[in-house]
Amino acid sequence: MLKSHLGSSGGETPKDPSFFFHHKKGGIMDSDTRVILCGGLALFTGILLGTGLGLLMAPQTGRRTRRQIKNYLNDTSERFYDLADESKDRMSEFMDKGKRFVEDRI
Repeated sequence: MLKSHLGSSGGETPKDPSFFFHHKKGGIMDSDTRVILCGGLALFTGILLGTGLGLLMAPQTGRRTRRQIKNYLNDTSERFYDLADESKDRMSEFMDKGKRFVEDRI
């Protein structure tokens, strides 16, 4: 089956791109992979929908829920910026150490 899909040169590029999706072994995406990806997508979608419905049906006022969401997003963005700053600092330290290492070797 593989030879019938390869180009005339016998190279690595198949003539028919659908070969990668229908060939069981050695292909880019076989049916098992598609099932796993679809299941993961369904799970993620279910989590998002469940969370949204839970917020809408919560036994508290909409104002309070919106305030909680706003506070959560503010806290999350603060943590994100703190993490970005920390990563930037660590990367700068790493670059400085690398420069010193190279300078010492020259």
